[in-house]
Parts: sequence; C-alpha cells; structure tokens
Amino acid sequence: MRRSFCVIALFSVLSIPSFAMEYVEICKSNQDCKQFSRLVMGTDHLIQGDWVGPHWPEYSDEMAFEVLDHAADLGINFFDTSPIYVGSVEYKLGQWRAQRRETHPNENHHILSKGGFPFDLFWMQSLPEGSHSSELISSLDTLNSTQFPAGTYASRLYGSEDLIAERVAEEMGHTTNNLDGDVTIYLMHRDDGDAIGFNPVVRETTPVKTIMSALSKESISSKAWMFGWSNWLTPRIDESVVLSKANADLIRPVINSPYFSLFEMSDRSIHALGVQVTHQEMMDEDFQKGIKIMPYSPLGGFSILDKPEPKWDNAKLAAKEKYDNGDPYWQNVYHSIFTEANKQRWNRLVEFSETFNKMHSTNYSLDQMMNAYVLAHPRTDLLAIGPITKEQLNRTVESLSLSQSLTPEDLEFLYSGQMNDSAVEVFVFHWFSLFDRNAPVTEFLPKLSDEVDMKFPEATLESHEDFKDWYAGVLETVETASHDIQDLEISKVSEALYQIDLVVLWKAKNFDGTNVEFRAQQHWEVQVGSDGPKIKKYLVSEAQ
Repeated sequence: MRRSFCVIALFSVLSIPSFAMEYVEICKSNQDCKQFSRLVMGTDHLIQGDWVGPHWPEYSDEMAFEVLDHAADLGINFFDTSPIYVGSVEYKLGQWRAQRRETHPNENHHILSKGGFPFDLFWMQSLPEGSHSSELISSLDTLNSTQFPAGTYASRLYGSEDLIAERVAEEMGHTTNNLDGDVTIYLMHRDDGDAIGFNPVVRETTPVKTIMSALSKESISSKAWMFGWSNWLTPRIDESVVLSKANADLIRPVINSPYFSLFEMSDRSIHALGVQVTHQEMMDEDFQKGIKIMPYSPLGGFSILDKPEPKWDNAKLAAKEKYDNGDPYWQNVYHSIFTEANKQRWNRLVEFSETFNKMHSTNYSLDQMMNAYVLAHPRTDLLAIGPITKEQLNRTVESLSLSQSLTPEDLEFLYSGQMNDSAVEVFVFHWFSLFDRNAPVTEFLPKLSDEVDMKFPEATLESHEDFKDWYAGVLETVETASHDIQDLEISKVSEALYQIDLVVLWKAKNFDGTNVEFRAQQHWEVQVGSDGPKIKKYLVSEAQ
C-alpha cells in the first residue's frame, strides 16, 4: 500500500521548472503539529572542497546560500546539519536561516541537528574526562602504538544519566550557538558504542531508558521541539517507542535516520558504528512502527555518476586510489560498497533506467532512479539528500514523482534481480534499446544462452560466435534503427522459464540511403538462472 503525502505544486518565478514537494506532518500533541518537507536538505558536504572530484571548489558563503535558497524555493523547509559537519556548516546554516527570515518572513524553516556523536580519539589522542567502558580502555591498552588510529571513538552515551546529560548538553550548546536559536528535531547521531580502527568494541550498551532520561533533563529537552535517533538498531528503537508511550516524562522519539540505499553495505559500515536498514525491512509497513524513518545516503555515500564509462569500474578505481593513500573515509567505503552484489545492482539500475525511459518517454538520470528507489519503499517517510548544486536539487526533487511510478516488483528486481512479469518486460525493452543505439556486441552476449536457437528470415544462429558475425553485418549495413513494440504477451512457464510473444515494428535507415520497414512476429524462450535471464530461443517471422 502506498502512503499519502501532502503535495504542493510550486511554480517559481525564477525560470525553473514546476515541481511538487511532498510534506509529512509530525505532531507533539494534537494542538502542536508541524509540516516537514519529505526531502530533507543535507549539509554535510555542501561546502566541502574536492568532494565531487579533484579541484572542486570549497563553497563561499554566497555560493552555499544560493544553493540553500534554491532548496527553499523548491519547497524544502527541513534542513539536516551537525556541529561536526565539514566547514562549520552548522554555523553557516544558522546565518542563512537568519538572512532568509528577513527576506521570506512567512516561511517556516525546520532544523534537524545531532548530538551524541562519540569522541573522536584519532583527533583528540587522549580520553576525555569522565567514565569510559572497561572494554574500550583495555582495547586501547593493547594497541602497539602511541597514536590512536583513525576510526577510534569513545561513546558520549556511556556512563551515568548525569554524565550523559552533561556531555550531550555541551554538544547542544555548540548547536544552539551555531544556529543562534533552538533546533526543531535533535537526533542522537550514534547509539552508545565504542570503536577502534572503525571496528566496534564488543560490550554491553547503556540501557535505552538511561539515555532517554538523560535527554529528558531540562538542559537538553528545552532546546529542541522533538527528538530521535540515527544509526540505532531496531530493537533499541522499538524499545524507545514503548518507553516513551509508558512514561510522559521521557522525550518522545519521532525520527530514526539509518543508512538505506540500493547499494547495500557489506558487513563493514561506511561509517564507524553506522547502522543500515534493508530492502525487505523497508517494504514492511510495520517495521519500526511508531517512528518516522528518514534514510540517509540514498546514493551510497560516494560519487559514481561523475565518472567516465564504465562508471562502476572507474569509481572503484578512484576509491581504491584513495584507499591506498590511507584516506580514513575510504578505508570503510571501499570494502563496504564495492561488492559483487552491488555491482550487479548497478548493472540492473543502468538497464532498468534506460528501459524505463524508453517505455515512458522520459529522461530520468541514474541518481534520480536511485533516490526514487529509496523513496518508493513504504517505510521511507522522509529522505536526507545531499545535492550541492541547483541542478542536482532540481533532479532530486523530480525523484518524488518518479518514485510514484515504481512498483514493488520494480524495487525487488533492482535489489535482488528476482524476475517477474515487470522485470521480463524491462528485459525485452532493453534488448531492443541495445539495437536502437548500436550498442557493442559485448552488451548483447550476457543476455544470450551459450547454446541459443535464433532464427531470422535471413539467418539461423546457434552460438555466440554466430551472433557476433550476424550483428557485425547489421552494424555494417544499418546506420540508425528503431523498434516499436506493438504487442507483448509474457507467460511464466516455471520459475526458470518464461515464454514471450510479441510484434515489433522495425524501421531502419541504411548507410546506402535506403529505408527499410519490417513488422515482425517474434517468439522467445527466456531461461532464468542465478546469473539472470538469458534468451534460449528467438524466432522471428513476418507478422501477418
């Protein structure tokens, strides 16, 4: 079932396309409700130099404010930040908010910030005052170095209720000073946990109620409208919801922000102590019931779309170079994201997007499809996004409407490759799109069985080599071509076999200047195995 969102169409006077923003209502009480844009403007990398690639400039305040203004013009009223984000961006967001209020006094801007982030011992090189877990201290003592390695953290949420409150209140003080005002929603950036070299230290965690009681103290609870979690495990989130309902004196968590992307993390998180949710969980409408879910990093936490073809391979090479140079962030991301399963998801994404655009006469980009994939899941209430240009913002907002066109079967195919009628239809359309753009033969061969039976009016093909020779002749003869599928019937014979009958109108312009048109009746048999669908039989005759 698809949930309903409040949708408002925006027609800007700034010569930009029309967009429809969606809004989610969150209530503290029946008399105290606020409307939040479903897209949450992230600021982590907004002003960071070299983020997109080498020589990408660090944004000036003027450049950053221009992007933030554009987000607000598009209807985004919810902004995600943190005092630890790059370039003092939380402070600059506060400056922008004050400036925007003067020029747009009728707008409401909601700020989500975060505390509870563990102490970064790599930068501090010493344990801060207060209690720390014996497991962390013991692990640090065994290090064969006088320097704490990157990815070494000591929890702020360990210890007594008073100590936790003191530590978080210090962070909250930085945030309210940066923003020159209170925050709307305040998340604990991590749960209680320590890490050494990005690896979690195994120990018992502070009880959820202790953390909630600490956050409920006046020094913290008075500074934010509502609270929530980020990178918390489901059992502790569910427990927090139950506790808040049973005790009115405790803060009520309203948002959880986990990692969620088509690119699923391996056993290693892209961030120390990071937590992801899965495709199967986000398809379950009862998952983490009682709290809004705001995933982050829908594009996988790294840039692939700016790379030359083959994009996946070149993105992996760029990541490996950073990994080899010791970049702390890429020590995690490289092993977390560049898995064989994610490579297959990337390949399906490329194929699906190309075919979707052909079927619907659209021109959606791969980043739009990845954002739409996350937005289309029933449990995605909000989405933290990270565009850093106005053009990227436009594309991201357009992902909202795209997400409404994706079916549960589409999502399952993109994630797992599981075949269904919708996925078979994509397979068929993509096959013809390869011909329409004169794709290299290497893109066809993975779609053919090793022992294939292909019969055309002019040729019979029984192997990959036969197809290579036949297709080489096509490329030598045909300059441009188009295939218009006029009738398509898909029959599932078994889990491993589909039969497909279709009529396709083929039009071609040959290099010799002649034009050819042929209406073909086709019958296919497609085998489905662990390596995806493959054409076993392909019979072509003239349609009657």
